[in-house]
Amino acid sequence: MAEFWVLVADESCARFFETDKIKAELNEFETLTNPAARLQERDLVTTKRGRNLDSRGESRHAMEPPTTAREQAAIRFAKTIAGYLKQGAGSSAYNRLILVVPPEMLGHLRQELDRKTRERVYHTLCKNLVHSEPGELLKHLS
Repeated sequence: MAEFWVLVADESCARFFETDKIKAELNEFETLTNPAARLQERDLVTTKRGRNLDSRGESRHAMEPPTTAREQAAIRFAKTIAGYLKQGAGSSAYNRLILVVPPEMLGHLRQELDRKTRERVYHTLCKNLVHSEPGELLKHLS
């Protein structure tokens, strides 16, 4: 069991590290990817947007969906990440959790975390460092 898990993620990739001390070496043990995050919106949507009649006349205009397909893909990925963190918390694989996630993805992730996992969050850093080397991550965590 590790003292800390460090999650470094964005909408397309989640990297999991473990360490016993914050300033000690980070050991990467898992990587999850979300290929849908790299696709264009038009590649994620298979149908055209709905249309609506104007209330004052006979003109039509397209209706925007409440969330974009890319945002929906990010939300699904946040659920996957939260499930992995929940599994780790349930099996006591870590005591404390450090989240290094950009603000928008952090919002999605926080909505998906269960109570037991939220209680283990030790520190949050709102940055996109998913492509950083472990040594660089340590500098940001210190």
